Amino acid sequence: MKQYRFGEFELETDTGILRREGVVVPLQPQAGRVLGYLAENRDRIISKDELVGELWVGRIVSDAVLNTRIRDVRRALGDDARQQRFVRTFPKRGVQFVGPVEECEVERGTAQADAATQSEGKHPAWARLPKRAGFAAAVLTLLAVAALGYFWLYGPKSPDSAFSLPDQPSIAVLRFATEAAEDQRYIGDGLAEDLIADLSQFNELFVISRNTSFTFDPDTADPRNLGRELGVEFVARGSVRSTDQGIRVNAELVDTRTGETLWTERFNRPVSDVFAIQDEISDAISGQILPEMVRARVSSTRKMPTSDLSAWDLFLQAKAHQAVFSRDGQERAISLARAALDRDPDFAAAHSLIAQAKGNLFFWSDGEPSVRDEAISSARRALEIDPNDPMGHAALGYVYRFTGDERRAIGNLERAAALNPNSALIRLQLAHTLDWFRQQEKALPEVEKAIRLSPRDPLLQNMFFYKAHILFHLQRYGESLMAADAMGAVVSSGPWEVFYHLMRAAALAELDRDADAREAVEAATRLDPSLTLTAMKARFDRSNNHPENRSSWLASLRKAG
Repeated sequence: MKQYRFGEFELETDTGILRREGVVVPLQPQAGRVLGYLAENRDRIISKDELVGELWVGRIVSDAVLNTRIRDVRRALGDDARQQRFVRTFPKRGVQFVGPVEECEVERGTAQADAATQSEGKHPAWARLPKRAGFAAAVLTLLAVAALGYFWLYGPKSPDSAFSLPDQPSIAVLRFATEAAEDQRYIGDGLAEDLIADLSQFNELFVISRNTSFTFDPDTADPRNLGRELGVEFVARGSVRSTDQGIRVNAELVDTRTGETLWTERFNRPVSDVFAIQDEISDAISGQILPEMVRARVSSTRKMPTSDLSAWDLFLQAKAHQAVFSRDGQERAISLARAALDRDPDFAAAHSLIAQAKGNLFFWSDGEPSVRDEAISSARRALEIDPNDPMGHAALGYVYRFTGDERRAIGNLERAAALNPNSALIRLQLAHTLDWFRQQEKALPEVEKAIRLSPRDPLLQNMFFYKAHILFHLQRYGESLMAADAMGAVVSSGPWEVFYHLMRAAALAELDRDADAREAVEAATRLDPSLTLTAMKARFDRSNNHPENRSSWLASLRKAG
C-alpha cells in the first residue's frame, strides 16, 4: 500500500486515512481524495478544472464546494490560507501541494497502533490537559456549504434561512473548545456530545445532531449566521481546561436572533464532578427555554453512565473514532470500548457502541454471521443494563433488518427514536428499515427529519440516496430524480457514486427519458465494470429486502439499458 509522509502526517492513498503522529485525523472522504491527488501531483500546479474533472467525474461542481474541500484539507493539516505550509494557492492558476513528501510502500495496518494498548495504564485525559495552551479549534468534518442550496427543495423555506424555525424551541450545541493537545480534543467533543444527548431527551426541544453542529468552529462561528443557516433559535458553546484543582468549564447560551448571551457560567470542580457539571449545564440551558414541569420530568430519570472516569475517558476516545465512518474507525472504536468494559463491565453505552460498530462492519462484510451475532449480543447486553439506551435499541433494530425480522427491526428503531427524537442517525436507520420492509409512506418523513436534523452530516449522501429510493418506490419519479441530484452534489465515495448513477438511471427510465437513463447506466458501469443486472439480482436474492422493492428496482434498471 502506498503511503505519503509529510511533516508529522501520514496519508494512506488507497483508504484516504490521514494520521498525525499515528492518530487518525477526521477528514471528509472527498477532502481526502483532494489531498491525495495534490500530494501525488505535487510537482505542478493543479487547476480547479483539473481537480473537478478528476475527482468529480464530470459533474457540475461550484467553486464553493471545491474551496470548502481545500479548506477541509488545510484545517486537517493545521494549515490555513495565510501560512500555506502544505497547500499553496496560486491566484487564477490553481493550487499545489508544497510540503516535502516522502513516498513509501507499507504493509496494510502497520501504521495502526493498538488503541487499547496505548491507553492502558494512563490517567483520564481530564487530568492530563496542559495548564497553559491557546484555544485550538477542533474540526471533525466540514462538508460543502453549497449543498445547502439543495435544501430549499426539501425543507421549509423562509426569506432569511435555509430552514425555517421548527414549531418547538430549537438549539445547536457546538463542540467545546479544549485547551489541549491535538489527540486530547475528544474531551471537549465528549462534553458537548453528552449535552446534546441530555437535551435530546426533551421531546419538546429540536436539537441539531452532533455531526452537523460539530462542523462549526467553536471559536469563530457567529451564532447569528449559524442560526440562519441551521434554522435554530439558540446556540450553546463553551470551553474546557485543566487547573491545579481539577477542571474548569465555561459555557454559554446565545440567542441567535439577537446575538444576546442569555446565560453564562464558569465551573471550577474536581475531575470527579464532570457528570454533575454536565447536568448543571443542561439544567441551566433547558431552564432558559423550557417550562419547569418539562425539565423536572427528564431530570428525575438521569443517572451516571459509569463511576469509573478512566472507563469514561476510553469511551470518549471510542466515540471519536466511531464517528469516522470507516472500517478502521469502527475497529479502533471497538478496541477502545472493550478497554472501557474491562474497567466497568456494566457500562451500557460502551456495549451499545460496540453493537453499532459491529453493525457497520456486518453491513460491509456482505453478511458475515459471526459479526451479526456479536452485534446482537452486545446490543442485548446494553439493554439488559439500561433498557432505555437508545443506541442499544438502534443497533438491535439495524441488525435485525438484515435478518428479515420486520417486527423486531422496526420496533427497536421506533423505540430508539422515541428515546432520542433528535438523532439523525437513528432517523436515517429507521427510514432505511421502513423502506426495506415496503413501508415507504412511513419512511419518507423519517428521512426528511434526518436531513433537517443534520444538514452537514458526513452521511448526507446516504440520506439523499434513501430519500430518492423511497420516492422512487412511491412512484414519485420526478421528486426521486431531484433527491438523487441533491445526492450528486455531496457524494464522496466510489460505491455511493455508483448508487447515485443507478438511482438516476431508474428514475429517468420511469420518466421515459431513455437517452439520459442509458447515459446514467454507462456512468455507473464506467466506475464499476463488473456491474450487471445478474450480479445485482444475485446479491438482492441473498438479502432480506422486500421482494417488491427488488423486482421494481431491477425492472427499471433493465428498462434503462
